[in-house]
Amino acid sequence: MGKLISFVSLILLLHIGCEREQLQTANTETIFTIDTTLEVGNVNQQQLIWNNVLQHLDLPFVGGKQLELDLDLDLINDLKFSIGFAVSPGGLNIRTVALTVLDSACTISAFEQYDSIVSYTFSYPGGTGTSTANYLAGNTYPANATIQVFSNQYISTGSTQQLITPTNQLWKKGSFNLYYRNATSNPVNNANITLGNWLDGQAHYLLFKIDKNNQIKLGWIEVKLVSTSSLEIYSMGIKTLIY
Repeated sequence: MGKLISFVSLILLLHIGCEREQLQTANTETIFTIDTTLEVGNVNQQQLIWNNVLQHLDLPFVGGKQLELDLDLDLINDLKFSIGFAVSPGGLNIRTVALTVLDSACTISAFEQYDSIVSYTFSYPGGTGTSTANYLAGNTYPANATIQVFSNQYISTGSTQQLITPTNQLWKKGSFNLYYRNATSNPVNNANITLGNWLDGQAHYLLFKIDKNNQIKLGWIEVKLVSTSSLEIYSMGIKTLIY
């Protein structure tokens, strides 16, 4: 009888051990499930830093303002939005809405576009010197101007439910213009250039990646360029990828 009880106990122990091993295996598979995709705008999938909290950057008549953001809450600012307006009695009129990447571990989704810029050299009255003005092709400019082609970086505009990964975007660092206009009216050195792809009255998603401490995080910021002097930031999501 004692041998029979010992044998049954051994079978039970082996069964319980197998169940524990299966449970541990199942838990391991759950913890280490590969997840390298972010769905833009999905508030249930990502950690929300802001949700419907309006960050408003409004420009005074002359001067500028800026807003720095710590995207991953590590006490290091990652991005800076800035908005500026410069005027002068001589005809200077430049408006800018820009984004600058501050942290070397951060990049944003962007693309390069080649814009034809027309360059023309004016002579000052009395022949005392010359000055060069630029125009975006398509504007009115002198017939004897010379055309040059420059590469400009534009920020990609993400959309709701768009799937992004660390490799399916062109990730870039540097400074970018959401909007730039140089409409200088000085008769000697005038210009007319308008650049940027965000001034359409709609909110778009700015996409970013942070590669730091052996972790990759993807995220989005919902931004609306209300006008050439007003920027609104509505919400942001960030997600740590699992490999």
